[in-house]
Parts: sequence; C-alpha cells; structure tokens
Amino acid sequence: MSRVENAEWQFKDKIHVEGGMLMSAISASAGGKTLTAADSGKTIHLGTSHAAYTLTLPANAPKGVYYKLLYTGNAAAAVDITIDTQSNTNFFLGGLQGEDTNSSGDSNAVIVPNGSSNSKVALKTLQIGTWVNCYADGTNWTLTGAIYGDTATFAVFADQ
Repeated sequence: MSRVENAEWQFKDKIHVEGGMLMSAISASAGGKTLTAADSGKTIHLGTSHAAYTLTLPANAPKGVYYKLLYTGNAAAAVDITIDTQSNTNFFLGGLQGEDTNSSGDSNAVIVPNGSSNSKVALKTLQIGTWVNCYADGTNWTLTGAIYGDTATFAVFADQ
C-alpha cells in the first residue's frame, strides 16, 4: 500500500491490501447509504465526516448477500451509526461484542437482538477498530462484529 499522507483516508472503488488482494469498497456520504444486493461483498467505510450515518439494508435481500462495515475514523470522534433492515419482519439475528473504551471504566458485553422483531441497531460513540458483518439468509440478517465505543451502551437494538 502506498504511503498515507492524511489521517483520514478517502476510499475509492478499490483498495489494495497486503498480499495483492483487492477488496471492493464504498464510502457512505452525508446521512448514510442505502445498500443494494449489487453492493454485496463490498466493505463500507465510515469515517468522521459526519456525526451520524444510517445504513439501510436491502429489503428481501437474497440469501448470501453480505456487507462488512468498518469504522475508519479517528478515536474519540463521537460518531453514531444506525443499521436498518426497513421492516420488523426482516429482523436481526446473531450479536455484537462490545467494549467501553472510555477512561471512566471499561466494560465488555455481548449485545443481542430479540430474534423476532428487532430490525434496527444503533451503534453509539464509535472508536477506531469497530467492524460489523451483515449476512442475509433470504429473510433476516445475521450480525457479527466488535463494537468499540466511548460509552457503556455500545449498541441498542430496536423495532421500526
């Protein structure tokens, strides 16, 4: 990878990673991004350009659609991300490992949706290193990932 001049990267269509592999990448703009099945397999980079993003997953995505979300901003940037399936009938499964990184005391927890209707998740006050994988099974979405946040409430699952 070539030398990086700036602390915050501007990702384009492709990025080069060690070993010569190419990954498709997209960046969310102001307010967020509505993903499509054609975006499957892409890595979505979210930085500190905006205080909040909403990523909208495609309704009725076919089995096998997959996205990787990476928070690539600076530490202590206070960015929130909401991931939305658009319908309580397309709810979340799986769970997220969270870690509170603030100086007032660290805590760890696994945060899980209710498995029957939670179709939104708000990721709070993110820190560098946060990542989430989203996998479609044809109806619902399975989440796995690690959330690093500057709050004890790293992720909040809810209905529409």
